[in-house]
Amino acid sequence: MLFMFFGSTTSLAVVPILEQKKIPVITVATAVDVSKDRKYVMNMWPTAQMENSVVVDEVKRRGYKTCAVVATNQDGMLALQDAFLKSNACTVAYSESFNANELDFQSSIMKIRQKNIEAVYNILVASQGGNLAKQLRQLGYQDQLFSVHQAENPAEVKLADGDLLGTWFSSNNIMTSDLFKRVEKKQGYAPIYLVE
Repeated sequence: MLFMFFGSTTSLAVVPILEQKKIPVITVATAVDVSKDRKYVMNMWPTAQMENSVVVDEVKRRGYKTCAVVATNQDGMLALQDAFLKSNACTVAYSESFNANELDFQSSIMKIRQKNIEAVYNILVASQGGNLAKQLRQLGYQDQLFSVHQAENPAEVKLADGDLLGTWFSSNNIMTSDLFKRVEKKQGYAPIYLVE
């Protein structure tokens, strides 16, 4: 028997039980604790620290002095936020986390605009990230957006309706793997885009 889980929160909830029962698990999760010090867990996704190192390098290369970090209260997204905040890649002039069902970012955007922040790190789960981009543009923020793997989610791109154009992001291109293509064919949708 083999189990496969998508997302840090789901994996963190189930993995300890299956590890104790010595049942093999494959996960797709950002949170490092999903597979750390476990014998029966293989994580097929870069940890927040790994994914964040690419983001930090690019932030430094682009020379951002100030940025905002907007994240979802979800284990993987919070791990990315925490890793970025610890990196000192730029001065984080504004940082806020939202519950996954929150879709109104207007008050945060006004704070971002007041602080003249030159880049916004969008670490929100599906439906939130596209909404943030749309609201940022609607409220006149025209500076840089950057993100991670969520920015390539087709549903996010469609939801943003062009407002993610110009956003740069780090991605591991796992969608090209044969395993994911087979899962997508069998299920009728791409597993990487499941929302917790």
